[in-house]
Amino acid sequence: MSREIKEQRENAPRPAKTGEVMKWRARYEQARQAYGEQLDQFRLEEEEYDGSGMILPKLGGMKAQSAPLSRNAVYELIETEVEPTVPKPKVQALHEGEEDSARLIEALLQRMVAQLPMEAVNDSNERETYLHGGSFVQIDWDMLGGLHRALGSVSVQDLATRQVIPQPGGDWLEELDWYFIVQPMTREKVKRVYRREAADMECAENEQTGRGEEQNAQSGDRLTVITAFYKNEDGGIGKFSWCGDTVLEDEQDYLHRHQRVCARCGAPMAGDECTECGGRAWKRKTVKEVPLPRDLCIPSACAPGGVETVAAFSLQSTENGGWRQVPTMVPVYRMKHFPTVMRKNISAKGRFMGMSDAKMILPMQQAMKKLDTKILEKLLKGGSYVTLPQGVSVETTDRELKVIRLRTPAEKALIDVITVQPNIASDIAVRSSYYQDMKSCLGITDAYQGKQDVTATSGTAKRISVSQAAGRLESKRVMKNRMWGELYRVMFEMWLLFSDDEMCVHGENPLDGEYRTISKWDFLRRDAGGQLYWNDEFLFGVETEGANPADRTAMQERIRSDFQAGMYGEPKLVDSRIRMWKMMSKYGAPGAKTMLDMALEEKRSLSESEREVRENGVPDLQQSFEDRIQPGEGDGR
Repeated sequence: MSREIKEQRENAPRPAKTGEVMKWRARYEQARQAYGEQLDQFRLEEEEYDGSGMILPKLGGMKAQSAPLSRNAVYELIETEVEPTVPKPKVQALHEGEEDSARLIEALLQRMVAQLPMEAVNDSNERETYLHGGSFVQIDWDMLGGLHRALGSVSVQDLATRQVIPQPGGDWLEELDWYFIVQPMTREKVKRVYRREAADMECAENEQTGRGEEQNAQSGDRLTVITAFYKNEDGGIGKFSWCGDTVLEDEQDYLHRHQRVCARCGAPMAGDECTECGGRAWKRKTVKEVPLPRDLCIPSACAPGGVETVAAFSLQSTENGGWRQVPTMVPVYRMKHFPTVMRKNISAKGRFMGMSDAKMILPMQQAMKKLDTKILEKLLKGGSYVTLPQGVSVETTDRELKVIRLRTPAEKALIDVITVQPNIASDIAVRSSYYQDMKSCLGITDAYQGKQDVTATSGTAKRISVSQAAGRLESKRVMKNRMWGELYRVMFEMWLLFSDDEMCVHGENPLDGEYRTISKWDFLRRDAGGQLYWNDEFLFGVETEGANPADRTAMQERIRSDFQAGMYGEPKLVDSRIRMWKMMSKYGAPGAKTMLDMALEEKRSLSESEREVRENGVPDLQQSFEDRIQPGEGDGR
């Protein structure tokens, strides 16, 4: 236990100068002040999405009023736009002969997507984007992650939009020189992540980064950690984190390989003691080169045949006339992109955040609240009134038989009931008009919401209506695909930088059970100048086929009709059904994957039966019948 505490103290970041903390805190205060109006807008949009009953006053008007009941159209329409599908990665090679590497990268990314909680990340990202006009996803390298055969893995975390405070003056995150991420943490988590004692830390910043009183409440056990990511002088990415007046992390080159070296002589340390000088104290040092783990055959522009064998060790003469093995060193891959990717809803020039759907329909939502309040007030004030003769009273108990005492028969004619019914037809018409205006503003139709559409009288017309609504939302889908393509690129670069082990991935045809291995050494190259480099020149995007729900439905119907027409072969043959279910699975047909597995299993069973027939030597029935016929019996002789 004492050894562990000693390691934590030795490996803990050294306290930076007070001026460094003051510099970054001043930048943070400047950025937050410039971003304050946008943060207030985030809070307002969240309240409307959560169903706030407040009617906002006009500028300079009276205080805000409360609406007892109102339709939450903001929530309803934003939920209509949410697309739960996680886009599949698509990688394109930029150079001839790199197509196989591109397919391997796709398989690697698909495995990462299967292991990471991408569905939850996409679900949160969708709502944040439409609600606030943009969203952010953070990519890191988890040194303790991975499986048994591979140490470390990429980790992905979705951020609340208000957690990111940008540098003033930029339109996109990659254009900035620095930005901040605000994260609430418990003292135990701060101690576990940064290896610093957090008992005596005081949080100078009391930031609200989530919705709800539970998340926003700052107790004595919760701290606010602010992290600055910035571009350093060498073009790399730096990281500076602090809490109050305590520096938690100060990395001038954050996205770079580091190594534990001896604090006395600088030699690499693999154990507790330096093999060169015997020292036990160590420190972290940025590594620019790493040894080659084994002999490699790499593509080379200056080698005969375009392939070169690079040995892991070379022989070097010593002073006493002997020889020693010297490891071959290769340069470390260098990342130059921020580990945070940004998505916009609708781009707007001169605005860091995109246009928010909630903001666009907020005035009409406020008008609907006023109308709902007015309609409810009219209905509650309406009712029935009783007219009675002077001096006659009516019993108001719940008894079934009530007695009215009259003096003369003429007083009976004076007893009557007058019902006051308020007219709310015009209010409902205006309210319905506002709701239709909100849907029109966002490009959403009744058919797209799954409601009855009286304008669509056939299945084809309904499909066209849905397709038109999806076309209005296509620009938002394009921005989503851009963000996911950028996310996959950063994930690959993070793996190329930090990973050292081979990984097993599905090959080009995972349905046939083909597996292949991939490692970062597969991307080591030598250029015409004789320099080693890492090949990361690929285009990262997503599969866009069948992204539109209407397109998926239309393609499924087209595949069924083509299959019945024999376009995939004889419908009774198992190979034809396999081709058809592969296409249906591609376009997301329900149960297509299960049916495909059943067809593949049926084909394997048939193949095994045929192989058993051949191995056991069972004679062909036709040949056996011909052998039994004696010469002359078949022609009547």
